[in-house]
Amino acid sequence: MDRDALSKRLMVLFLGELEEHEQTLERDLLALERQTSEDERGALIESVFRAAHSLKGASRAVRATTIETICHRLEQSLSTLRGSSGTVDPERMQALFSEVDNVKAAAARLRVDAALEQSASAKASPVTAPMVSTPAVPSSIPPPALPAVAGESAARLIVASPTLPEAIQVAPQEPAALTRGEQRAARVATKKLDALLASSSDLVVASSRVEAQLEQLSVLRESAMRVARLARSANTQSPDQLTQLADSFLLFERELDAVDVGLRREVDAVSTSTRRVDDEVRRLRMVPFREACEGLERAVRDLSQSVDKDVSLTLEGEQVEMDRELVQRLRDPLLHLVRNAVSHGIEARDVRRALGKPATARVVLKSALQGSLVEVSICDDGRGLDLAQIQARAREMGLPEANLDDEIAAHVFTPGLSTADKLTEISGRGVGLDAVKRTIENLHGTVTVSTTTGRGACFTLSLPLTLSKLRCLFVRVADKNFAVPTSHAVRVLRFKADQILRINGRELVRAESELVPLMSLASLLGQPELHRGEREQAQALVVSSAGRSVALITQDLLGERECIVHKLPPRTANAAYVSGATILPLGQVALVLNGSELGRAAIANVARPTRSVFAAPKATKRRVLVVDDSITTRALIKSIVEEGGYDVTAARDGSEAFRLLQEQPFELVVSDVQMPNMDGFALTENIRRTPKLARTPVVLVTSLEGESDRLRGLEAGANAYLGKSAFDHRVLLEVIGGLL
Repeated sequence: MDRDALSKRLMVLFLGELEEHEQTLERDLLALERQTSEDERGALIESVFRAAHSLKGASRAVRATTIETICHRLEQSLSTLRGSSGTVDPERMQALFSEVDNVKAAAARLRVDAALEQSASAKASPVTAPMVSTPAVPSSIPPPALPAVAGESAARLIVASPTLPEAIQVAPQEPAALTRGEQRAARVATKKLDALLASSSDLVVASSRVEAQLEQLSVLRESAMRVARLARSANTQSPDQLTQLADSFLLFERELDAVDVGLRREVDAVSTSTRRVDDEVRRLRMVPFREACEGLERAVRDLSQSVDKDVSLTLEGEQVEMDRELVQRLRDPLLHLVRNAVSHGIEARDVRRALGKPATARVVLKSALQGSLVEVSICDDGRGLDLAQIQARAREMGLPEANLDDEIAAHVFTPGLSTADKLTEISGRGVGLDAVKRTIENLHGTVTVSTTTGRGACFTLSLPLTLSKLRCLFVRVADKNFAVPTSHAVRVLRFKADQILRINGRELVRAESELVPLMSLASLLGQPELHRGEREQAQALVVSSAGRSVALITQDLLGERECIVHKLPPRTANAAYVSGATILPLGQVALVLNGSELGRAAIANVARPTRSVFAAPKATKRRVLVVDDSITTRALIKSIVEEGGYDVTAARDGSEAFRLLQEQPFELVVSDVQMPNMDGFALTENIRRTPKLARTPVVLVTSLEGESDRLRGLEAGANAYLGKSAFDHRVLLEVIGGLL
């Protein structure tokens, strides 16, 4: 390995170790500030000293001189505390925390510099995207090994991809995931890799057994051919030959039964092993909930000092494992809720004394498993929400009248509603809580609040354990499949047209004890409406948002099951109400709808009178042919064009597309360029050379974005040329609409 490559690899390792040392320094200083015994005090000082010393050595190895200097100062300050006794005075503690803040600031600059250098390297050499680069290690200094964290194996496995730089570092413990600009690194527990390897071995064995069954199937095919030959000559056969034919049929039936039984057994085994491997792979992405809480203790300490309150943060259920992405996206909402509890929920010292409450207030952050969900609560023992003031502000804003305490408290999630007397840097409890709610709902979760006057408030988040696998209700709309997470589907309704009530131009239907507005899901998604005569009974999915419900008419309800959710490519990720896609058992693509956004849009739309949800169908839709060799891109672009109200047929390559164009009428073609058999340029040229197709508009959507490629496409006869890097589904629909 050359020196430059080695320095890049060392920097990747250092950035990971740096984050661990930052956490150790801050965690142990917080504990030192609270220490109650001499033994504990001495152990914490030694722990902070070791972390500073290790980080100083690692910084020297990668020539991070600023961090090395700060760590040296930390060592000197801690050396004067070693062997001493008594509580560390507040001034000394604040000085130590300031040095840790200096380390964090220097680390942040280093990460930005590393990310910028990596980005520059990637632009200079598009074929390979190198790891984060750093100044070369001087030739006179042998490359040192980074110090291993206590209790951790020094051996690590680094795996990197040129197109997606991602390192997996193996260690017996499970420290935090590391994200640095475009460089992503994750440490994986060896026990998880061992479990994955064992499951993978089972899958290999099961696969080999299926191959053996296929061999047996080949033998069975030969038997079938032999029986067929005998049967063809049955008219000229003797009784002995007919007996032989009957015996052959009997043998063939037995062989067929044996193959059927064997294949079913092996398919079950492969399915079991495959599910086990899938579960183990997903476990690799699971990290302890405590990673979502990093920095919260320090935030509570600093904030409580700034507002002159005594507040302690208690963490419970830290070991509950959640998807890594979920944990990362939870950090901001948790910080916001904890800060609000300290600044607005907790009373001042003199008020707590007058009420007979403990001098030190408590904020408890707890996570617990609830079936396939995880429940996270943030509770304080402060004053609680001022329900009367919230109700008054809600009336001023014209919000629906609420009667129950929980319904009144839920108004704090309304944008712009705050009970704070004045705006400060630290917001009131109502400021920004709408953003918290939106973030949680975008994670397919829910957030509620409960309160008891004088005893505190509790915010409860209910979330899936993983974002890649969700429990969904599948529906069909305009012959297309969609999935709605069950966390946002309140109930299912079935009713006849004569059960619909019409009040002030709005259609409503009774759902248990309440009247719920009706709206067509097809209309909301821009799809064709249901026809009045298509069915005697309508089906609707009831979704809820901000305490209000709406029933969305669907073509069919296809049942509920767990599905694997795939992220949408960046160029299609902005599709309205869509949060992902899933593949159905028969290979169809179903878009996963964002239940919270869908509910909000539906609630907003039911405020306006509309035509009946059983309205007559629209006129015949215009036909578009979508061509792409990637099944995922093909399905997604097909869905986008269908959302625009077009009848879409898909083709795998230019050759298939040209055949379809000759057999069926299409009014426009949307095609990729780089495809097997016949590429997009050749397809366009063939369309222009064919008299009956020559006027058909062609839109090329491709990653070939050079000026020469664009000119070639237009010279071939394309009406529009869209680059995939800047692709936007709205632009595509505008182009199609303009050409048609």
